[in-house]
Amino acid sequence: MSRPDTDLLNSLSAELSQRLKELMDQALLGFIQPNSASQFAQHAPELAKFREAIAHIDSKDDIEFLRSFRETVPTTDYEPYRPYIA
Repeated sequence: MSRPDTDLLNSLSAELSQRLKELMDQALLGFIQPNSASQFAQHAPELAKFREAIAHIDSKDDIEFLRSFRETVPTTDYEPYRPYIA
């Protein structure tokens, strides 16, 4: 049995699906690009692979930036962030 949210996403037209992807990419970039200079982004061990990946790309290449983020940043819980929150 498929999940209801999957059914909804699969029911979108190709144009709407592409637009949704573009909006999600813009939102993700809006979160991660400004924070890539934060203390957490610069020092957290969880982001070491991401730092290494983006050191070798054009800073204006949003597609490559997102690809690097998606491929190298693991899903985490609150604990890695705790030392960086005042």
